[in-house]
Amino acid sequence: MLRFGICLLSVLAFQLFELIPLYEMADTKVALRATDTISRFLATYQTHPKLILSILPTLLIYIASLLWFSLLLHSGSKLLIPPKKSKLVYITYNLGFIFFAIFGLHLFNTINFPNSLAIDISSLNYFQSLHQGYQEAITLGIIVFVVLLIIKILAKFSAAPKTTLTFLLCLLLPVGFSFNENYQGKQLAQLELGYKTHPTQPNIILIGLDAVRGDLLAQADFTQQYLPFFWQQSQAGAHFTDAWSLIGRTYPSWTSVLQGRYPLNTGTRYNLPQQEPECVMATWLNRQGYKSIYFSDEKRFSHIRQTCGFHHVWGAPIDALDFVVFTLADHALLNLLTLWPQTFHQFLPYTLANRGAAATYNPLDFNQLIKAKIAQEIMHTPKQPIFIGMHFTLPHWPWHWRTSPRGLSTTDLYLRSLQVLEHQVQDMLNHFKQLGLLENTIVVFLSDHGEAFSEPLYYPNQHSRLLSQYSDEFQGHGSDLGSINQLRILLNWRYFGDNAWIHNQIQQANTQTRATLIDIFPSLAYLIQQNPPHFLDGINLFAQEQTARDIFLETGFTPEAMRALHLDVAKVLQTSIDRFIIQADGTLAMDDAYKPLVIETKQRGILTGDWLLISHARRGWQLVNVTEETNLGWLDLHSLPENAPDLNFLSELRTRLCHFYGEECTYLAPFMHQAHQRAP
Repeated sequence: MLRFGICLLSVLAFQLFELIPLYEMADTKVALRATDTISRFLATYQTHPKLILSILPTLLIYIASLLWFSLLLHSGSKLLIPPKKSKLVYITYNLGFIFFAIFGLHLFNTINFPNSLAIDISSLNYFQSLHQGYQEAITLGIIVFVVLLIIKILAKFSAAPKTTLTFLLCLLLPVGFSFNENYQGKQLAQLELGYKTHPTQPNIILIGLDAVRGDLLAQADFTQQYLPFFWQQSQAGAHFTDAWSLIGRTYPSWTSVLQGRYPLNTGTRYNLPQQEPECVMATWLNRQGYKSIYFSDEKRFSHIRQTCGFHHVWGAPIDALDFVVFTLADHALLNLLTLWPQTFHQFLPYTLANRGAAATYNPLDFNQLIKAKIAQEIMHTPKQPIFIGMHFTLPHWPWHWRTSPRGLSTTDLYLRSLQVLEHQVQDMLNHFKQLGLLENTIVVFLSDHGEAFSEPLYYPNQHSRLLSQYSDEFQGHGSDLGSINQLRILLNWRYFGDNAWIHNQIQQANTQTRATLIDIFPSLAYLIQQNPPHFLDGINLFAQEQTARDIFLETGFTPEAMRALHLDVAKVLQTSIDRFIIQADGTLAMDDAYKPLVIETKQRGILTGDWLLISHARRGWQLVNVTEETNLGWLDLHSLPENAPDLNFLSELRTRLCHFYGEECTYLAPFMHQAHQRAP
């Protein structure tokens, strides 16, 4: 028992050491506020005992993994280290063996999870910079060493059969997990469902791509070379090259997609509101006979759930634990278990196949879990048309995932994430094709918003070749309407099937039409030849005649700390944590008490023709030529720049903006109605 106690205490000690990076990230004020938040969260769980079930599986599997590793160390040390006369020497030998084994575990963690916050072996930065051949040689050497160690232990079988058997069972347990993964994968790959699409109602698939910039995918040279699958889809369908998000936040954008209305009219003006909106498109299609499904690999800031109208909602968890558990659970042992997603996905919902847990997130693991769910679902409804909404968040900050390379700049990581995202989407669509879901199907590729960078973008591995020269004042999205890359998005329509009318409508669309996310709903209604709800704000993009229209834009909630060139997570937490509450169902939401302030401080803009006029209650008016991508900055209305339109035109835009926002017109900046004067 002494040996086992030493093993268990040593493992627990290293688990505590793994939390050191978290303490280094925080300061005193953040720690105090985080403690208060955690206490409020625990109080919520005490009030609603059933919610504790969401964290219980993770705690149980964590305890089991600690016991497993301790038992492995105990049996191994017992076989390799014979009893010594001196208890001090005996304990020293055992500690040496234990620390060596734990070092090996963290070596494995650092190699396989290079972005993990668990104890990092800094010398592995050198290992990861080596040529692939050298990495493989070193890895092979480690494997040979482990095999020789196992052979030595097996030689002890006759002397200590029970201990040897215990060691082997502990060692072979991961092998069993691997066999289960292979079996599940083969079962899914060989699945033949015989799914037949509805003869008249096409399937509908919305593929949301977080933070994908429309201007980049509109560049043929870049897309053909680095994103060939997306290029192929754009050439085979209707790629609207002048597409805009109305607000640079995921939840309000998806709400606008699913309601076909402006954020002002949906009521969802920022991420994590207390009120849950209705997913009108889902409920409307349900009445048309569709089976509706939504899934996403991260839901921390976008709480689309089953109660809003979908028959099924899958993917990452929604409750407030998702904001903390993935960090606190970033341990080498739990990270190890994420290598077997089919086996442990029920036990590790916060760290496995969850984009929020970047260190362990593998895009194809998430796909595999969703594929199995979709296959199982359509087995029960083989002839029912299906509506699937999905959202992939890989190109969102922090632009890291399990195998993302180290040492790249922010912009290089972003471009690399687009390539991995493309592979993830292609893999999912290939599975849909295998299941027969693409025989009569409308597919819409959309991004919820763009992404702004304060530095130019260059082609990957070609830093002398400029991709985008436009540099923004603020990085990120949803924070500044003047950074138009935050709002320019991908919107591409594709049809798979034999319906000539739908095919022709998409192929003959005027892709120069200025499009928005609220146009998806009425356009889909037109393509499936159903009357849409009367209250939609969007237009049918496939109508033969399009008239010019104003488009109204706004920002989301953005703490000042998020406007920094280099994001400081601790500072963001410190300045904004008091604005959020934990609701009765365990979800995080912004306190309604702060809603008036958030609404008042929004930037509001009107986009018409070449011009985007922006109002900020405290800073005044800003003007952007979106065609030339020229930001004229904050205006002195007494002395306009030479290349600005006249004051009467701007005054008319201000009037239309005021009319659209109604009571919120009082939040617009003051406007000087003096005669137009040119700058000297």
